[in-house]
Amino acid sequence: MLRAAERVRSALLIANAWHARSDAASSLSGIIMIGWRLLDPIAAAIAGFMMARMGWTFGWDALQDLSDRALDLAETDKLRMLLTSTPGIRDVHELRTRKMGDLAIVDTLIHVDPENDQINPPPGRMPMRSAVSDAVSALLGAYGLTYNALNLHI
Repeated sequence: MLRAAERVRSALLIANAWHARSDAASSLSGIIMIGWRLLDPIAAAIAGFMMARMGWTFGWDALQDLSDRALDLAETDKLRMLLTSTPGIRDVHELRTRKMGDLAIVDTLIHVDPENDQINPPPGRMPMRSAVSDAVSALLGAYGLTYNALNLHI
């Protein structure tokens, strides 16, 4: 049951599979009825440990689901590779992901840059991106500030 739950990535089914396991472990304490009194506390300790571990694990995962967290790096890289392998896609940048329960949410703004203005500058008197970036850096630098990313669109 646990393997099937992990294959479909359902937190609810995984929790239910572990619940079934803890029920099986707690039923081991019934061996006291056959006269093996020493094994009863051992079975109770195993069942208690399993329940404590499940409580911690599922509680932690629930807290992580309540706070927006991004997909892990491996999943994000797979998604980026899938997008860049799509015909016509040359680059993927600013890919934002987050988990919502068992789902992955991808915020993707799709825009078309018809030309790379570093190679083919736009006509007219528009400054190059590097000139705008340098000017913004200089202005912010005067106040002791910096920036991480600058998005410029025509």
